[in-house]
Amino acid sequence: MKKAFSAIMAAAVIVTTTLTAVPVQAAETTAVDAAAYTYSITPLLDSFNNCFFVETDNPDPNSFRFVDKSTIYSEQDYITHCDYNFADVRFDDTETLRVNGGYIFYSDYANSDGGEITLQSLQPAEHRWETPQWIDTNITLTLPQLYDTADWLIKTYADKDSFFENMDAVQKGFSSVCLYSGSSIRGKLKKTDDYWFLSAAGYIDQIFYIYSPYVRKDGKLLFASMIYPFRYDSLGFPSMMAIISQRLDSSSTYEWSENQHAYINVTYNGTTRIYGGAGIGEGQKISEDNIRQYFSFGQNGTKLALGDIKDLLDGYSKVEMDDDIPREDALTWKQVYDTVGDGAWVRISGSAWKNGDKWSFGDGVYNYLYQRGDGSFFSASEWGAGYSLYWGGDLGYGKDTWMDGRYIDQWRRYVPGEKFADHPNADIYLTEVTIPQIKVAWKWQYNADTGYYDRCPTVDEITEKTTNAKFYYNSENDTWSVDDAVFDDGCIWGYYIKELVEKGRLDKKYLDMVTLTREQAEAMSLDRNTDILPKKGYIFDGKVPCGTPFKNLLIGDADADNKVTISDATAIQRHAADITNPDGTPIINTSDEDSFEIADMNKDGVIDVSDATAIQFHIAE
Repeated sequence: MKKAFSAIMAAAVIVTTTLTAVPVQAAETTAVDAAAYTYSITPLLDSFNNCFFVETDNPDPNSFRFVDKSTIYSEQDYITHCDYNFADVRFDDTETLRVNGGYIFYSDYANSDGGEITLQSLQPAEHRWETPQWIDTNITLTLPQLYDTADWLIKTYADKDSFFENMDAVQKGFSSVCLYSGSSIRGKLKKTDDYWFLSAAGYIDQIFYIYSPYVRKDGKLLFASMIYPFRYDSLGFPSMMAIISQRLDSSSTYEWSENQHAYINVTYNGTTRIYGGAGIGEGQKISEDNIRQYFSFGQNGTKLALGDIKDLLDGYSKVEMDDDIPREDALTWKQVYDTVGDGAWVRISGSAWKNGDKWSFGDGVYNYLYQRGDGSFFSASEWGAGYSLYWGGDLGYGKDTWMDGRYIDQWRRYVPGEKFADHPNADIYLTEVTIPQIKVAWKWQYNADTGYYDRCPTVDEITEKTTNAKFYYNSENDTWSVDDAVFDDGCIWGYYIKELVEKGRLDKKYLDMVTLTREQAEAMSLDRNTDILPKKGYIFDGKVPCGTPFKNLLIGDADADNKVTISDATAIQRHAADITNPDGTPIINTSDEDSFEIADMNKDGVIDVSDATAIQFHIAE
């Protein structure tokens, strides 16, 4: 697998920093005979093939490059000028980026394996519409043997006798040198949008992101971050391990984990093991006054040591930077928790991506959020310009769950049209269910089978509580058991209720209260609202102030089938004639504000035959 230079620059969870040489424009190209100058080239970091120092008297670094025409990593590889003004390099000339008698060059795809390389000279185009051409010179240089990142890891760590022993050794060694990301110089803060917002996370095993309306402008890269080859995030790390597995033995296979985005399952000779993860020591954006080392190369020391660069980056990651993000109107997880209360639908951003210096958002999606604790615990990590990732805690949410007659998928999005038969083993969230609150006294009891004393619960007090609860599916017995979070402090969890019932210390009715059978689930009409958008809730999608209430009311849909037809006119006529449902309940619940608004077609404050007539006219139109 070819690895682009941008991949070496290893990204954070969302925002990837790439480094690309500035393309040469025909109109700005002048004729420079590259062969008229002298050159020497030195790999900058041990035996890695990513970065070089080219010492030369050529005044134009964009007039030449080197080509490796014989490399094991690709058909050929180009080594070109690194056209970037690094904040930690002492440049003699910031226009040409000349430093101590030469220039920083890098391999476009980190595919050179060393050996002979050929100098190429740029031949300018005669006309603006033509492309400049690179031509070989008769000058060649020789590089020492070079390795890409995967081969370096194998050469350094894979000295065992078997495939999986070598995979384990590389995994351990890679983890010891790998950083999640590098550091850079912090740019100026700029507000590009009006509101903070909540988004579904981009990975299946993450939950939600909070984004701020701020971005940073005019930051600078650090050469120390660019040259360090082991900066891999939760996608880059397992991708590298996949490359390692293929190079160790091409007969091995791998698949990405369905539940954890940072891991792969590697199979060899019928055995499967898990590899992956991410680097540690996440970098940050620092101010220029925190730069600890400047690079100048040349006779002052060209070659750099891998460990020294890692130590430098580790130091940058620990710099304490002041928080410069305005937070007067910041969205917090506690604010979301307080807003949704016992449970509410929320409209959030479905996706987010960077378009220049501005965030762009996908269409809003829905999730059902609820309080599942006392609001004192939110596991979250901040990154970027005030962004936050929620890992879990007292804010409950839907994921592969039936909630309020709708299905919320693994990506935490309500999906219209899904039926219970499509997701028969998803979790189930119910409102106003009765849960036993059982307090116990713990006693020691001798276990003849083990010869030890076990700490066993004995029922002390039983009360009942009406609450909302998520029931989790158990594939072993095809049932659903209540979420432990609904039990008050001092009350035992569902696991112990089952144990007490099995030991005859508790009536089975209490176990039935925290368990759903397949038959019960199928009788609940869990997909009853599958095509009906949530009628009310709160907006956190960045388009209006956080927590703004919403209503999705289909005016005229009196029978709540998510469409306006003649049956709605009939329902209104029956209601106006004081006809009720078979169970005695009103056909239209006029005491419910939303139901009243839906049926009151002509907005005269009364539901009567004129509203039915308005529906008929609407259908005729």
